[in-house]
Amino acid sequence: TFPIKFITGDILDPAHLALPGDKEHFDGSTTTTLSSLNTLTPLQGRVSAVFVYAVFHIFSEDRQRQLAFRLGSLLSAEPGSMIFGAHCGLPMKGGRTETMSPNTSPISIFCHSPESWAELWNEVFGVGKVEVKSEVRELPPDVIGFQPADGVPYWYMFWSVTRI
Repeated sequence: TFPIKFITGDILDPAHLALPGDKEHFDGSTTTTLSSLNTLTPLQGRVSAVFVYAVFHIFSEDRQRQLAFRLGSLLSAEPGSMIFGAHCGLPMKGGRTETMSPNTSPISIFCHSPESWAELWNEVFGVGKVEVKSEVRELPPDVIGFQPADGVPYWYMFWSVTRI
């Protein structure tokens, strides 16, 4: 069997996932077993793949930046290590009102464009350190299962950030 460990916590809380270089929240351990983990900090620099789906768009632009830095800190320096996923996006970055499911009220969200998404990850890792691929696609109502707010297109960005 393949054990799966779920580690719940606030991803933006330094006690759960410290910012890179934050020694206050790092316990100093270098040997970690998955079963012993209670926070994500001991995994910094050790993960070869991170999947993030439908998460970034629930945060403000500033918090998305914080999230990117925290998730980026988990990634191994090995070429080919990657973070990938999908979330609401736009052809041009900005805010929009979105209905996230059929039974919820519309909310305001911040959406990246492929260009601003690449800029964000180049800020996290440094220019030339990662390859950022992203594509914004319009998803029709029959795919998402509901009619988006105000009948506007429901844009979703599919992306990957890979160490080179």
